[in-house]
Amino acid sequence: MQDIPENLVQRIKEAFLQGNYILSSHAFDRMTERRFDSFDIRAGVLQGEAIEIREIELETIVLFNGFSTKNKPIHVSVAERLKAGKKHLVVTVYEPTLDQWQSGFRMRRGGAA
Repeated sequence: MQDIPENLVQRIKEAFLQGNYILSSHAFDRMTERRFDSFDIRAGVLQGEAIEIREIELETIVLFNGFSTKNKPIHVSVAERLKAGKKHLVVTVYEPTLDQWQSGFRMRRGGAA
């Protein structure tokens, strides 16, 4: 598993506690399609574990592994946006499956990040 800075995880969780995040249109569509709601997203991040980190352009994206309020596995991908006034962005949300993830949904099959 990747080494993810704890201060980054704490900044994202603090943003979620304060409601300082928005959903991408993709994340909203996936939530609707997969029957997750905003409470599920918050639970997945606030009670979840950061399992992957990626850098894309000027954003750092962290993947959280947790459980929805319905106790279903959930992955929430969140972009930390460092520009002043920008809210954190939920990029996507989905229920991980064992065909792509190892048991516990913390590591991808084949070890690729």
